Amino acid sequence: MDEIAIRDGVPAAQVASLVSWLSSVDPEGVDERQRLDAVSALEALKGAAAAAQARLTAAAVTDREALGEDSRSVRAEVALARRCSPTLADQHVGVAKALVSEMPETMGALTRGEISERRAMILVREVWSTGARWTDGWRRSWR
Repeated sequence: MDEIAIRDGVPAAQVASLVSWLSSVDPEGVDERQRLDAVSALEALKGAAAAAQARLTAAAVTDREALGEDSRSVRAEVALARRCSPTLADQHVGVAKALVSEMPETMGALTRGEISERRAMILVREVWSTGARWTDGWRRSWR
């Protein structure tokens, strides 16, 4: 596969190109080990894609808030973009903001494809549920 340089062009068009390439993946003519290696690589890609979505989502919300706009409008747009309910979009926005601003180690693991979006969401939820005092200590312990 050719390298895709998202930074050098329009991200949505280049991601669409990757989606197109992925739709042509054919398991025929590939041995079992190669198939499983590809499954593993695709799992890492899903994590990296989730991290990119989180960075883009957090930036969109931050931009709207800097303009003095209510973040509900961007949350509605996130719901449309992610093809999910507004309630789930609110969760995605909250997780994105937490990963970008509060949990850099978790964001790094997601970016590298070492954890899934689901695991990142669980970590954010668990950190939130323990309260800010534990969060500060948790953050220091990972530095």
